[in-house]
Amino acid sequence: MPLVARNIYNKYLRDGSMMDVSLDHAVQMETGYALTSNVTTYLFDAAQDAVYVKMSQIYPRFVHHPLGRRCAAHLRGDPQDVDMATLEENDPSWSIEHAEKLSAETANDAAKGMMI
Repeated sequence: MPLVARNIYNKYLRDGSMMDVSLDHAVQMETGYALTSNVTTYLFDAAQDAVYVKMSQIYPRFVHHPLGRRCAAHLRGDPQDVDMATLEENDPSWSIEHAEKLSAETANDAAKGMMI
């Protein structure tokens, strides 16, 4: 398990890593220290929570972006660029307001330490 944990750290968390997720320095240091002292199943919990919070904050901007609309259309199997108003009419779960509300709730839960 320590070898796998080290590989995950080197690939995603270390500064300048191949697929750096750009976490706060404190989270990187905490995880790096835990790698040298005591590898447990909870080793990456702080990093996972930080990534989750980042994603919940970025998602609403992505939904508004033309690339986000194209990705959503692609996932539905529609190769054409679709306007968000059309998405909302056809499927309420694609609502921008719903995405922003979910993002705000997630950020609030994360701030309270109530991660999923």
